[in-house]
Amino acid sequence: MHTFRKLPVAFRLLSVLLVVAGLAALNGCRKPVASGPSAAGSGQPVMEPVLEPASDIPPAANQAGDARPVPREDDPAGQPIETVDRAAESDQQNATSSRQNQNPLTRGFGDLLDSSPIFDSPDQQSLRRSLSDADRTLTEIKDENITALRNLDLNELPQRTVKSRPRASSFHVRDKPGAKLSTGEPSTPTRTPAPNLLFIVASGVGPGDLGCYGGERVKTPNLDDLAMSGMRFTQANAGDPNGDVSRWCWLTGWDTSRAYPRGGTSLPLPAEHITLPETLWQAGYATAFIGQWGLGEDRRETMPHLHGFDQWLGVMTTESQMNHFPETVYSDGVLMRLPANLDQKAGQLDHDLYVQEALAFLDQRTPEKRFLAMLSLSIPMHAGRAFDTKDPARADWTPEQRARAAALERLDADVGRLIQRLNDLDLRRNTLVIFTSSHAPQPASGLTDFFNTNLGSRAEPNALYEGNLRVPMIASWPGVIAPQSFAAFATTMCDWSPTVADLAGASNLPRGLDGVSLKPVLLEQTPPERGMLYWEMRRDGFTQAVRRGRWKVVRPAGKLQREAVELYDLEMDPRETRDVADENPQVVAEFIRS
Repeated sequence: MHTFRKLPVAFRLLSVLLVVAGLAALNGCRKPVASGPSAAGSGQPVMEPVLEPASDIPPAANQAGDARPVPREDDPAGQPIETVDRAAESDQQNATSSRQNQNPLTRGFGDLLDSSPIFDSPDQQSLRRSLSDADRTLTEIKDENITALRNLDLNELPQRTVKSRPRASSFHVRDKPGAKLSTGEPSTPTRTPAPNLLFIVASGVGPGDLGCYGGERVKTPNLDDLAMSGMRFTQANAGDPNGDVSRWCWLTGWDTSRAYPRGGTSLPLPAEHITLPETLWQAGYATAFIGQWGLGEDRRETMPHLHGFDQWLGVMTTESQMNHFPETVYSDGVLMRLPANLDQKAGQLDHDLYVQEALAFLDQRTPEKRFLAMLSLSIPMHAGRAFDTKDPARADWTPEQRARAAALERLDADVGRLIQRLNDLDLRRNTLVIFTSSHAPQPASGLTDFFNTNLGSRAEPNALYEGNLRVPMIASWPGVIAPQSFAAFATTMCDWSPTVADLAGASNLPRGLDGVSLKPVLLEQTPPERGMLYWEMRRDGFTQAVRRGRWKVVRPAGKLQREAVELYDLEMDPRETRDVADENPQVVAEFIRS
């Protein structure tokens, strides 16, 4: 028996594919890379596959840099590969008749081998035997799979479970006293139909950037109208000052004590985590993620479609993709090149590409099929100069100030385009639209004071004060959420997973989530009991913050002693200007015991 036969199935098949790919290249038979639709006249960006997908190749072999070695004649796993065979003449005579019964893949490779002039007869016979072995293996696998499927008992399949992990916190926070933890089940029966869901999640936008929160530097008429049509939250908080971690909280319903992407590192979302899009997909929703993912490097096992999104377009976390003119983007797991962005300084702006994709996704919807679409945008600070209208009223502004204002205006205009498209498609009335920001503006940018983005709240680099956490949050659902309403209920990003599952009637979220359902708040009913809100951050030291009611405890980075904490009364001092820990030792002690 050939040494080739002794190798693992995947190794054998891939070896044949690599050999034949080499034949194709030498013969000039390789297909050119296909290009996407032309941008001319269509308004669509030009995108072309970096690698052509091959449906017959196992997924692992479809990735750049994932090639496995081809068996050599001196393969240590067995004896030298046989190059001459006594039965060669008989094999040649039977080749034509047996070819008709082969798998189409191996039959096609055999035809290619026949047409290749670069191998002599012994080489051809050795390769043909390898193809024959591969064909028999494929046939055996097919037969075994058919038999297994026929004998499959669906009732015996293991159910997916979520592995719980102990909370990592030097506050030793366990169960949150008084918290009404979501069980993933609807809190109260509802007569309203399950809504479509459009989440528009900006990046680095503060409440003071919007007119509806009192912002004066920039006009945001579309976001102001959205707030007028629904509910404006006045105490909404990001899940973390880092946008990637905040998205993790949104997807899972857990706070940062359980977050994997701590310290801003891009670690993948574990496969055992049941996410909100998975829950809604199982409930019959069409699901899409568009924009910046940030939860794992460029590996197929970290991509959004493995976590409940059946459509997605965006970037992962590579340096070449994180600027606002990415050279490549992923489209449903296929890496696509943007030829106009090769210098990464001009061309197709990522923000425009994502909004365009979101509009196309909405165009494909029908009233009969509910959907969840998450649009994760990054406000293009420096790219905003391309939008600057050179307003004479801003003549004395710095280029950075004008760029940020222009970017905010573009964001507002695109929110208006999305809302108008929902209206045009008769989808608006049954669509819950949420606008928020994944994180607050960074104080180190030097622009927060000029725009009053944090409305005067305290913010410091690598800290967890109110100005580091507070974000705008608007919820609009015509006929369900009262227009011109507002909520002072303190909320974080992790609340939206149980909230949406509650509204959609989905019941398979894991128990014990840190978030609570905001459905009673949205419907202006008795709000849920709010336990502790918790944040932790591992950048330049270990920082923690806990809020319960009016009180908030902060342990700044570097203060490791249990007593070295700051206490603020947010009702009397919302800007956290006065530490009252020494005056309220019993409150501090209660937080530490928790």
